[in-house]
Amino acid sequence: MLDSVTSVRVAMVDLLLLLRDVRTFQFNTVVSLDVLLSVLASDQTNVAKGIARLLMPSYFPSRKRAEEACTRCRTLINRNPLAGARFCEFLVSLGATVQSALQLVEFFLNSILSGDDKLEDNQIEGLLLASYYLCKDLVAADSGCMASLKELLPGEKLKSLLAFAPTAQAQSAVFDILAMVSPETVSDVLEDCMSLVVNCGGLPGDEGRQVEMRSVHKLLLSSNAFSDLIGTFTSTLQKTAYRCQINFGDEVERKNVYSATRKKSKSSRNSSSAKWKHVSEKNAISFEEDYSVAVGIAWQIKDLLVIEDARKAMLESSDIEELCIALKVVSQTSILQAMDVYPVLAYTSLALHMTLRNLDTDAQMNDTEARTSLLSLLILYSSLQSNY
Repeated sequence: MLDSVTSVRVAMVDLLLLLRDVRTFQFNTVVSLDVLLSVLASDQTNVAKGIARLLMPSYFPSRKRAEEACTRCRTLINRNPLAGARFCEFLVSLGATVQSALQLVEFFLNSILSGDDKLEDNQIEGLLLASYYLCKDLVAADSGCMASLKELLPGEKLKSLLAFAPTAQAQSAVFDILAMVSPETVSDVLEDCMSLVVNCGGLPGDEGRQVEMRSVHKLLLSSNAFSDLIGTFTSTLQKTAYRCQINFGDEVERKNVYSATRKKSKSSRNSSSAKWKHVSEKNAISFEEDYSVAVGIAWQIKDLLVIEDARKAMLESSDIEELCIALKVVSQTSILQAMDVYPVLAYTSLALHMTLRNLDTDAQMNDTEARTSLLSLLILYSSLQSNY
């Protein structure tokens, strides 16, 4: 099962499935359960689904009472949360009935909401991920399930789950379920969403929080609350842009960013403290924190621009011009002080999409204006190459 070749692992699973029906055969005498669960948690779909099929009679048996089947499945999650969640991802496609899957979701969420002190953080995460997978597969398999899910998972119940979600991935699962089942209740969790959006220092290097942030974005987009997100981006970046102008004003306000950058590029490289040289010791930490948040927001903007619906909503926002201006100031500071690259990447991407949109929608925009807009982006890229 641990062979590096996928086809070998697939063949091994197929062999175990063939031998499973032999009455005297026990698969755990050939491959230990811990090895199977480790592979199930992380392997490719065709391998993982085969292992789920192998384990289904033991951990979600159709011939047992619903309560016992649910208890067995939770036992699997308790033993290996990620493997248990992945097991649940395949239950519907492997033949579990709609009713049994709904009962399993209810059982999992009630286990969490009961405040069971015996549950560890990774087990709660596994239960929430499993619930999300089941909800997603139920909706995909039978659109009529949505009414049952809405009845089973009212907005208040889902909102209360956020208080029990101990990790970024667990919160991501709750937001994903909310976006799928009750997007109309987003107003109840809007404050939580915006808190996550702005507490984003260090986001570019944290994959777990990136998953969580994408779930928040998806929820806000599905619930027509995306304008609140853009407004939060704008006000937060304006604060950082103001501080950039206070601390680096003479340089940031220069019209020719390219020439200003070239003059300062050598001194920026020569001293590690150069990027804070205009910031007093008293304010340096505070500015650094604000700038770190701006970098996190820049990462979010760049990530959202890749998604067609999010990009369209962002470009149609009434705050888009102010957002672009604030991001431009932070980008210029990033270049001139040889700081983080994400504000520059986000600004160039946003400005390019705005220019292309204007070309499509504004018949009065002439070739000269278009060339000027695109040239400014090329200048920023040249400046970036000079300083990094």
